[in-house]
Amino acid sequence: MGLCGSSVAPPNPDEVDLTHFELLKVVGKGGFGKVNAVQKHDDKQLYALKRIEKFAALKSKGSLEMIWIERKIMSMTTSPFLCNIVYAFQSPTELYIVMPFMQGGDLRYHLKERGVMDEKMCQFYAAQIVLGLSHLHSHNIVYRDLKPENMLLDADGNLRLSDFGLASILTKENNYQIIGMAGTKGYLAPEILLDWYYGTEVDIFSLGVTLYELLHQTRPFKDIPHHRRRSITANMQTERENELRNFFACLNISDHLKPETKSLLKGMLEFDRSKRLGSGPKGWEDVKNHPFFNGIDWEKMERREYDPPIKPNLNQANCTADADLMDQLVDDEPRKVAPELQEKFKGWSYNTTIKKPHRASIIGGVTVDVNKAGINPNARASIVANGSLLPLDNKKSIQTQEETKTNDDTQATTTTTTTEIKTDNIEVAVEEKQQS
Repeated sequence: MGLCGSSVAPPNPDEVDLTHFELLKVVGKGGFGKVNAVQKHDDKQLYALKRIEKFAALKSKGSLEMIWIERKIMSMTTSPFLCNIVYAFQSPTELYIVMPFMQGGDLRYHLKERGVMDEKMCQFYAAQIVLGLSHLHSHNIVYRDLKPENMLLDADGNLRLSDFGLASILTKENNYQIIGMAGTKGYLAPEILLDWYYGTEVDIFSLGVTLYELLHQTRPFKDIPHHRRRSITANMQTERENELRNFFACLNISDHLKPETKSLLKGMLEFDRSKRLGSGPKGWEDVKNHPFFNGIDWEKMERREYDPPIKPNLNQANCTADADLMDQLVDDEPRKVAPELQEKFKGWSYNTTIKKPHRASIIGGVTVDVNKAGINPNARASIVANGSLLPLDNKKSIQTQEETKTNDDTQATTTTTTTEIKTDNIEVAVEEKQQS
């Protein structure tokens, strides 16, 4: 194993960097770098360390934006069914993202090892995927790369979705839709292939493809007709749509599956996205209430209180053997980046283990810890009497007043809440405005 980290951590534990970790095996590689299994020196916990070469990210058009989106998405989400970010830091030549280390391998590996999954096993992992995807969608994030390789199991056998490099944040300005080819061939929804605008419904189609594959050990659609991207006339677009509609209509589902399983697959693999299961007004609730998931207590599943059907053998790699990859050390020298380009990586660092207090304004040399003062962190606080107390943990009294005003022109209502917190030697007035 490669031991590339220093055994002595920097003096400030809040400022995590590469010297906090011992680098072990390389467990993955991509277009911009590699993924290492690492062990943190202080707590001896295993993590996955994604290393992104800055030079490569800058050289490839659009890649830097995609990397920043992935970093942002990982810091926005906190689901136990997603590979969330733990730390992010950088060096002059590389970007780093630290995530939980998933020792159980991916579903692709387990599918190859055991063959098709039974419906009960598929129900369990489908439920965890649903919870992961619904969390992403609640943040207006479309995943766009759902497949067994991106579904990782932890040491207990619970599942997390990984790799958000193709994910995108949908915005109100674009009606929560996006256009563009992204994803893995064989898992793409028809609307992506047709160059239509689309939203989160494409993930439901990819989930249908994945569940079909887990139950049949093969994807439902192969040799998808070539996508003629220059077909721009109305007649050619209609021809292409009809061609794909006929192609996706040929869905062969095993006769051995239960009716509710067949119904779920047909619903998720519906060509017409307006009729696709989960794309209606109730969204994921329609999926959760489908008969396929009968018997699932969703709150219990959210707490991960079920026993996973796959028990990973932690004494083996739980991944497809690749001698060149597994024996490789990350000891090659990354290419240098010009100093003036380092500004593009400003703000990359992230640490979920540090709970930083929300600070109020500083007047008279006093800083207020808003959390300990019991103040809404979104409020605007200011010191109205001089003093030297830090923090406000000995507040004597709290008085709150509300004033509501209605704009005659817009009929918008603004509620102003003023909170006065008095202590021995300081008084804080907090003003919070809400519009409705």
